[in-house]
Amino acid sequence: MSFKNVRAAQKWQGIDIGRWAWIGLGLWSHFSMAEAPATVFGEYVGSSCPPKTEANTCVPTKASDHVSILHDQETEAKINVKIVFDKGHICALEGRAVWSEGSFMLHADGLDPEKPCQLLLQIKGSELTLEDAGGLCREVYCGARGTFEGARFKKAAIALLRRRFVRNRSWFGSNDFAGRRTSCVPALKVNSERSMPPWKGS
Repeated sequence: MSFKNVRAAQKWQGIDIGRWAWIGLGLWSHFSMAEAPATVFGEYVGSSCPPKTEANTCVPTKASDHVSILHDQETEAKINVKIVFDKGHICALEGRAVWSEGSFMLHADGLDPEKPCQLLLQIKGSELTLEDAGGLCREVYCGARGTFEGARFKKAAIALLRRRFVRNRSWFGSNDFAGRRTSCVPALKVNSERSMPPWKGS
């Protein structure tokens, strides 16, 4: 084989290796950026800690505390977290997150631009746990008595979501609700009387 043919063979071999490298990189990116399953989206409410759990690894939350995970067009999810602690101290954070290896990672600004807030939402079944490495989210988005680290939540039941929906509707939340309710009673009575046939004795 001539020198020219050897050089040509080496060139094509290099192109082939590069092509397979790109294919391998594409497959790796595809699997590492797998989409979040539909079951992880929705509303999560506060939950107590499991029995025999160390105090520094779990923070119990109340039923009024919540984590909301919604679909988002720009990233994989839009997340809202709100936890109310004693004496009105609150942890509240909202932002977009990316799904990877069974959890969402929410990125937000930190006190130090080089050390941003990175809140991890670990989801196992219906349970959700927050992880705030280094407390970088806490120091910006929590009151003095609040913390994200170890806070636990569970997937909200349908009945609870319905009660929240009804409670939050402006019609029911209006101060004139009592007046509206009583104003409906005569109309219902008139309509019911019109729809009933006259009574005929036997």
